[in-house]
Amino acid sequence: MLLYIPLKKLNTNRERVLGDLENLYYLSESILHIEVNDQMLIVDTLNHREVKKQIKRYFTQPSTNPTLKQKVLEDNTMHIPSYHSSFVHSSTGAILTGDSSFLEEAFDRLICQIAKKHHVVFKHYPSFLSNKSMHVSGYAKCFPQRLYRLSEIPHEFDILTQYRKLSQSHQDTNHLFKTTDHFLQPCICYHVYEELASQSNPELLQLYSAKGRCYRHEHPHRLSPTRLQEFTMREIVFVGSDKDVKNVRMQLLSDVWDLFEDLGLRGYLTTSNDPFFLHENQDKKFYQIADNTKYEIIFSPNEDIHVSIASGNHCGTMLCDAFQLNKESPSLFSGCVAFGLDRWVQAFLYHYGSDKKGWPSLIRNLIV
Repeated sequence: MLLYIPLKKLNTNRERVLGDLENLYYLSESILHIEVNDQMLIVDTLNHREVKKQIKRYFTQPSTNPTLKQKVLEDNTMHIPSYHSSFVHSSTGAILTGDSSFLEEAFDRLICQIAKKHHVVFKHYPSFLSNKSMHVSGYAKCFPQRLYRLSEIPHEFDILTQYRKLSQSHQDTNHLFKTTDHFLQPCICYHVYEELASQSNPELLQLYSAKGRCYRHEHPHRLSPTRLQEFTMREIVFVGSDKDVKNVRMQLLSDVWDLFEDLGLRGYLTTSNDPFFLHENQDKKFYQIADNTKYEIIFSPNEDIHVSIASGNHCGTMLCDAFQLNKESPSLFSGCVAFGLDRWVQAFLYHYGSDKKGWPSLIRNLIV
């Protein structure tokens, strides 16, 4: 059922609602869909009373970030006509067959070629992050809505026997699990900082890259072919002086934009911000845009679709300080460029379809 709330009653406007749209979904899992026009917030929900109360409470907290227009650095949408196609659909992610199943590896190879130009050290890390690292990084505080923490059955005979009996009779076993000290990683880069924390501080710019499966607890009604709870990410992380970090980020983004255009994809490169959940973190959104700390390459085949497929972040000294890389020499800055490989595949198939014959040679030559 639809819930209609006049924006005047919330003492807000359409621009602020659009800026906070992702956060509003996390007020309740009973929210199915949200729309907003110049006068009204329209919420499709299974629980009118509770959702209305949560929304009113949300907007009684003052907004700390004024509206700031994003800056577009590159844009080819004026030169490539818009078009409509379809993404590969699945409830948990794209299930690919034949040549399409090799696309993720192909895109990763192209990105690794870019990384090698910048003398990156390649790494491989596990999918778990410790409770300590999750909190030291600040991720748990800024993005609690995205966390997946692991649980396990204790290695005790009585509990294992009880679990077996209950599961065989299809009874509830939740009470037998205990929470562990590990989270599923929401991104790759924190492993780099963990590793560097045990080493001497780098004197010159250093770059690292790793790929892995990442996990984010997305709202069930926000899931889509390009917004998944499990996905593959390649990250390039760099640590050095402020000047070096800024320069290498822009060099990498320039190289990736060239790849984007070489593939014939339509979109733009723009400043952006992260979906911070708590109001006390909302000013970070403004800071990210105002200080150009986050850029994104957006795949946009038409006016209705805007999907981020790569991001470039300048983290300042925040993560170097948090992981104590600056305890002896407070001069290290860091940043990263991240690639959602699943989204690259989706964007490519949206544009070219699944028939390999119609693919550009840049990709065809990388397919087995």
